[in-house]
Amino acid sequence: MTKRGIRCLIVFALLLLLALATGLSEIFLVVFCLGIVFAFALISATAGVFAMQVKYILPDNIVVRGDTAPFGLYFSGTVLLPVIVRIKLIYPTNNRRQCAALFWGKNHKSLFYRSLCSHRGLWTFGIESAHSCDVFGFFSLTISKRKLSHAFASVTVYPRVYDIPGTPPPPTPTMDYNEYNPIISDSGDSFTDTRLYRDGDPLKRIHWKLSMRTQKLHTRKYEMSVDRMVGIVIDTNEMSDNLFETLNYADMAAECAASLTSFFSDGGHTVRICPSGDFSGAIIYTKNEFSLANKLLATTEFGTNESIETTIHNLLNDIYYFSFFYVITPTPSSNLIDSLSRLTSMQCNVSIIYPDATQPASACDAAYNGVNLIAIARPQNIPERLGESI
Repeated sequence: MTKRGIRCLIVFALLLLLALATGLSEIFLVVFCLGIVFAFALISATAGVFAMQVKYILPDNIVVRGDTAPFGLYFSGTVLLPVIVRIKLIYPTNNRRQCAALFWGKNHKSLFYRSLCSHRGLWTFGIESAHSCDVFGFFSLTISKRKLSHAFASVTVYPRVYDIPGTPPPPTPTMDYNEYNPIISDSGDSFTDTRLYRDGDPLKRIHWKLSMRTQKLHTRKYEMSVDRMVGIVIDTNEMSDNLFETLNYADMAAECAASLTSFFSDGGHTVRICPSGDFSGAIIYTKNEFSLANKLLATTEFGTNESIETTIHNLLNDIYYFSFFYVITPTPSSNLIDSLSRLTSMQCNVSIIYPDATQPASACDAAYNGVNLIAIARPQNIPERLGESI
């Protein structure tokens, strides 16, 4: 029962006592009419609990940060008395919104809304609670979870990809074997497989043991590496107790990484993305595989306690395999700069990207020991700032 219903019930009880005490028929008539209203309200609210069903509709569960996500509510059921269904919705970043709809008779009604997705990540949309109410506002009865079909849905909000101006330099070849960028060839660094013999194959590449076992000539195939790759490391360590600051940094970091990945993969580069603590990350060989990077950047959890130094140390074991190396971190420490400075002697372009709300969008800030420091005040500055540093 609502507060209004409780107040009216108190009035009803007082009038009933007054009618019994005085015996006046006029007061009994008022009590009778008020009782009819209460009974009507209770029956209509109860009927809504058993008859109404609410379904959550999400036309598209893929949204880009900054866009609006369309979603709808589908109501069905037959009620003989008018009933109001009140819904409490949960939006991304745990925002709430309430809505209501009036039903009477056999109704199938759809309501559609649009919610702004301000931050990238994996969020929950859905119905937090639903109540059946009478038109007088006396009763508010909870609709059971069984009546809420598909009450929740997960929505992936992807980082926005900005077009970095210019054209990336061509991939830099390396003669060192690279297990992350192999191609299959008839000659190379490491034996990997066999194929059937073709006319013109050198006899020295024939796999004699396999040929004798299968009674068919087989030729060895090899792996060889061709190009150095672009490395992107994202610091996901907890930077602040303020959720708003963490979400803003996560947006900036993910969109920098996504924009760089798109830029270099369009130029034929292989891109390796590693959030701190995730040594495997994602390796993007061609621009057709960009969706893998986009999904990783959308679902990476920020605010962890994973050390970026360990991730960088493991990657620097493959120091010769990078032509560009980017580290995105909230705090560019001197130890981090010193660790990265040895990459510059290997003809590798090294940059640290960090958020700085006080920094205007101008040229690359500085280069300490050959390491570029790039401050980005907001995601809209990504094209200009990163374009100047390449």
